[in-house]
Amino acid sequence: MDMLKAVESKNFAHFESEALLEDGDLEIDSRGREVPRQRNVFKRLCRVCTGAIVVLVIIGYIPLLHYVALKQETVQFSWNVNQSRNVSSYIMPQKNTAIIPNGNLCKTALPYILVIVPSAVSEIDARLAIRDTWGSAFKNSSYNGHNLVLAFIVGRPLNSSLESRIIAENNAFNDIIQEDFIDTYENLTLKSVMLLKWADTYCKGAEFVLKIDDDVYLDLDNLLNLLNMYGKKRLIGGSLFCNAAPIRSQSSKWYCPKHIFPGSVYPPYVSGTTYVMSGDIIHSLYETALSTPLVHLEDVFLTGIVAQKLNIFPVHFSLINHGKVELRACEYKKHVTVHDVQPSEMRFIWSESRLPAVSCATPDFKKMKVTGCNKGVSKLTKLKAIKKHRSAIRK
Repeated sequence: MDMLKAVESKNFAHFESEALLEDGDLEIDSRGREVPRQRNVFKRLCRVCTGAIVVLVIIGYIPLLHYVALKQETVQFSWNVNQSRNVSSYIMPQKNTAIIPNGNLCKTALPYILVIVPSAVSEIDARLAIRDTWGSAFKNSSYNGHNLVLAFIVGRPLNSSLESRIIAENNAFNDIIQEDFIDTYENLTLKSVMLLKWADTYCKGAEFVLKIDDDVYLDLDNLLNLLNMYGKKRLIGGSLFCNAAPIRSQSSKWYCPKHIFPGSVYPPYVSGTTYVMSGDIIHSLYETALSTPLVHLEDVFLTGIVAQKLNIFPVHFSLINHGKVELRACEYKKHVTVHDVQPSEMRFIWSESRLPAVSCATPDFKKMKVTGCNKGVSKLTKLKAIKKHRSAIRK
């Protein structure tokens, strides 16, 4: 047995040495035998060693790259300890800060619903998809006896070449509001307060104001039914979160350091993907936001912290969905809104819902859950919040 192992070991060593040889690596010795050319074998071994070193360097370099990327991501958080969080200094309430004001959108008649879509300058296709689909109902300014206004709000692009595009787009559709702030994710709170500033300045008296992201599909009939049944004064309604804790992981999209929000639990707030506000609170929300230290998470800031100062308690509408659903027209019809919808998906649902063969049932709004954090919804929304935050930490 030992002899067999020795033979196998010898054969394996021979195989290894042969694997290092190429044509021209052999020479004939004085006895007429083929033997490895020593210089070529040495070169071959050098190549193998060099390759191994390169592999080891790469293996060690990849984690280093990840670490550097993580460090860069952390540094990019702009609201550091020394950064001013005086909202009023950015919004400048006494000045007309709009680059493109479009102040005549509400001149014809005060709208029943003013819909404003925060959007990045670069998201042209998302805006086109909305105009082609659910936003097309706003072209005539009236729908089922209700006056409606739709507008998109953007800031200044980091890439100045995009500025001419947004001007051209507004010339074509006349529905862009552009305010004077750098349009980034961390400035979403500024964008939402600018939204309130515009509504308070140019559309005072709208019955309801709907803030809705540009990747959200809206069923306008369902929204009208919801407001007809549950619309009231001092309303902030959407997908409610109760007892949600700040995320302290710097790699998370929803990272919030203690110098921004030192508390362990946010006030009740609704998801920023979609929320509806009654027109009677727009001015007070805007004025109170100006004197409240900025929190970069706009839904937490406006519908949570600022609303709490005004003793306004956000309401959970179960049919305002901040998640994704199956891509079928009748599945979408079960909701007022569906989030995380690509422009192509938006167009698909819109087209499918208009096919003669497609007939979808309307939701029973009497059975819709309409609750607050102190009225039985806390367990449901707390579970959602935990899942959302865990998902964010993984990212």
